[in-house]
Amino acid sequence: LTFPSCIYARTAMSAEGLQSLFPMEELSVMGLVEILPHLGRFKRRIRDTVEAIRALSPHAVLTIDAKGFSFRVLRAVRTEQSARAPVLVHYVAPSVWAYKGAESRARRLQGLVDHLFAILPFEQPLM
Repeated sequence: LTFPSCIYARTAMSAEGLQSLFPMEELSVMGLVEILPHLGRFKRRIRDTVEAIRALSPHAVLTIDAKGFSFRVLRAVRTEQSARAPVLVHYVAPSVWAYKGAESRARRLQGLVDHLFAILPFEQPLM
């Protein structure tokens, strides 16, 4: 399996040769108060990522974890109604089982991604 291009990658992935549009560590912010000063940058990174995906016109888009960022990107890409729309794949399924309303969360994911890879064995039946 080869990936000819990568839009964003963590340091370990970059060390393996993937070129990143920006350092993924820029998105490693938690907590409402900590996020607020960075909202403009986050929105810009989402926009830049979606534009890069459109420019590359890939067969598939694979996102890994980082659901807050990844799902916004996937949602924007999903709205593209072109004949060459990419297959959308997300790895590291969100822990829908840990929250109330797990079934409705799982249904929303079904409309967002074409394939969802879970890492815990009991998660697959929930998706």
